[in-house]
Amino acid sequence: MHLDPLFFGGLLGIGTVLVLIALRLPVGVALFLTGSAGIAIITNTHVLLAQLQDVGYGLFSNYTSLSVIPFFVLMGQLAVHGGLSHELFVGTRALLGQRPISIGHTTIAASGMFGAICGSSLATSATIGRIALPLLRGCGYPDGKAAGIVAAGGCLGILIPPSIGLIVYGIVVEANIVALFAAALIPGVLAMVFFMITISITARNLGTQNQHAGSRDGDGEDEGKASAWRLVIPVGIFAVVLVGIFVGWYSPNNAAAIGVFLVLSYGLIRRQLTWASLCTALLETATLSAMIGMILLGATLFSAFLAHTGLADHVVQWVQEGEFSPYTVLLVMMLGLIIAGCFIESLSMIVLVVPICWPIIADFAVAGYFGNIGIDGARLWFGILALVVIELGLITPPIGLNVFLVQKLAGNIPVGACFRGVMPFVASELIRVGFLIAFPALTLYIPTLLNQ
Repeated sequence: MHLDPLFFGGLLGIGTVLVLIALRLPVGVALFLTGSAGIAIITNTHVLLAQLQDVGYGLFSNYTSLSVIPFFVLMGQLAVHGGLSHELFVGTRALLGQRPISIGHTTIAASGMFGAICGSSLATSATIGRIALPLLRGCGYPDGKAAGIVAAGGCLGILIPPSIGLIVYGIVVEANIVALFAAALIPGVLAMVFFMITISITARNLGTQNQHAGSRDGDGEDEGKASAWRLVIPVGIFAVVLVGIFVGWYSPNNAAAIGVFLVLSYGLIRRQLTWASLCTALLETATLSAMIGMILLGATLFSAFLAHTGLADHVVQWVQEGEFSPYTVLLVMMLGLIIAGCFIESLSMIVLVVPICWPIIADFAVAGYFGNIGIDGARLWFGILALVVIELGLITPPIGLNVFLVQKLAGNIPVGACFRGVMPFVASELIRVGFLIAFPALTLYIPTLLNQ
């Protein structure tokens, strides 16, 4: 295959972005500078200025990037600062019981529910970890195993809807946000089930020792039963947001605003949300929204640069001429995403790698290699797979950001013990990825059901 010199320009651009990120330049800025320079060199400054105008207006004049992302980010920040995590954990603990294994299950269930509202894996690990780590260690869990449970639970944040990661992926590949949320439901629940099974297998040697060690703050049996009602409001908020979207009562934009109103009202009524914490939540929302906006702007410009180089077309042609098995290519992509996810933050990975990988998957889908799921089904299926393996990088040695966060939170647990504790969950995730690849219907069943 004859390679155009621009192809090597595309590779040089990717290498430049990675070097700039390694030098600790913000990802959005690295993408923006590299994309701008590349377009200016390949074409001219007039074309660059025209694309800056078109890209900027096209990206920030639509409701998805202008309001949906900031609203869901704000919803998550209000949940973090409004005491919602404590209510979720206490209610789930009362529901699942006080046995040592049940405390592990509670950590996973609470992480999944809080991650659905919060949308951030690192924030989920940090928030739930402060509550769960003392209880897990008090129940007899070894330090490394306790840290592994908390770190693994944090990985549920990016997938269970409403998810900022899913919204960003939808913007990058122009997928329907509602369909993406629906596609993530079964894989998300499957992750929670697999994690709980992993805990049941690895923690069975705890037996019944310290089975009441999970009780704190004088939770008697009657109070424990009553505290299960604490789940009603948090789960109700989650249900109102998602059910309303799926039934069609309101758009994701309206759902995000309703979610903010409900979480804000909850925090104020419970008097958990003070003026200082509200200001902090607003400031962090502005910071995170600006960061995501810059990443999207830089990624869009960088994708335009790659389009000028024809890099994706050359890769597709190379794969076709090499007659590689579609599933071999998919597995290589998944492995690359896991490795890269160890070093690069999740949203950055989505906007950096997906524009290169998606055209290859789309070409295979059109040719029917993945069954009759079609191009729209492949867009949803690949998105869920990509987010799962990108998030897997957060708990994969040697650089798992979630693991280091939990280790820092715990204070006196060696990093090696934390990684040993999280490895069973890595194996569980790899099994789940195998299921999702082998059975695309797990991802596509609910979106298909909603379209009927």
